[in-house]
Amino acid sequence: MKQKLIRAYNGNFDQRDYGFEKFKTMMENGEKQGYFVLNTAGLRDWLTLPQTNKRNGNAELPDEVDTLFPEIVTILRTLDQKKVLLSVIKQALTEKYGGFDESVYGYNQFKQLMEEGQRQGFFKLGMDDKQGAYAFLP
Repeated sequence: MKQKLIRAYNGNFDQRDYGFEKFKTMMENGEKQGYFVLNTAGLRDWLTLPQTNKRNGNAELPDEVDTLFPEIVTILRTLDQKKVLLSVIKQALTEKYGGFDESVYGYNQFKQLMEEGQRQGFFKLGMDDKQGAYAFLP
């Protein structure tokens, strides 16, 4: 986010101009004021818009992807559908954790994260010509 602000202000952005020694402190202040939600997993931080329909939005995102896969299995069981679209799973993670970004775990796409879960045997993936990629329990 800081790099985007620097580019947007043609290199003339510095959080100290706004009274903050550190950029993260500035972001924490913005979160307290309700402008966005600051999400953290491991050493990675990212911003999301506040969720108006938070169920468990205060749940902490697991630091390791291996502990996230059982959560996905729980989501699949809870939805009680034979095939669950990957977009539905990602939305459920976003609602549970108040934000979600697969890049925290080193993946460029959510499907790549799900393929790793399939390799580890947590669930299976399939492709539907009409709706796209989905997951199901074996």
